[in-house]
Amino acid sequence: MTDPLKLSKQDAHERRSAFGAKAQDMAEAAGLPTGEYKMTGFPLPSWARFYHDDGALAVLVCGDESWRTVEKALAYALAHASGRRLELVLPEHWQGKTRDVLQATRVRAAFLQLDIRLWTHDGNTARSCPPLHSDEASGLLQEETLRGGELDLQDLASYVSDLENWAN
Repeated sequence: MTDPLKLSKQDAHERRSAFGAKAQDMAEAAGLPTGEYKMTGFPLPSWARFYHDDGALAVLVCGDESWRTVEKALAYALAHASGRRLELVLPEHWQGKTRDVLQATRVRAAFLQLDIRLWTHDGNTARSCPPLHSDEASGLLQEETLRGGELDLQDLASYVSDLENWAN
C-alpha cells in the first residue's frame, strides 16, 4: 500500500511541474516579466514561479494549492520585490476556498505603499484584477462584513474549540 503522504507529495510535485511548464508562457501572454528569477542563499517555494525584469517581479502561484499556501504568496513577493512593481498572479481555485479567493490579498495590498498588481489565472490564462482603494478595503474590514457567514475552519477547528466552549 502506498503511503498517503508520499502520494500527496508526488501529486503536488506533478501538479507543480506541469504548472511550471506553462507559467512562463502565461506570464509572456499577459505581458509580465519572463526573466527567470533566482535567489541565492534563500530557497524559493516550489508552489510558485518567480520572473523578473528591471522594473517588476512577477510571482505566479500554482493552482489547487491550499488556501494557507496561497495566502503566503504576498509575503514572499514582498520579500523579493526589492522596490520593484509586483505582479502577483493567484489561482482562481484553491483547496478549501470557495468564495472570493482574492479578497484578503486585495485588502492587504490596498494598504501597502508598493505598486502591486493582482491577477488571477485558470492554469492557462492570467486576467488582471482591479485594485481596491484603501477606503473600499476599510469597508471590507468592518465588523458586520467580517461577521457575515459561518467560518469553516476545517482541520483547524480543534484549535479553537476550548475558546468556543468558554465563550458559549
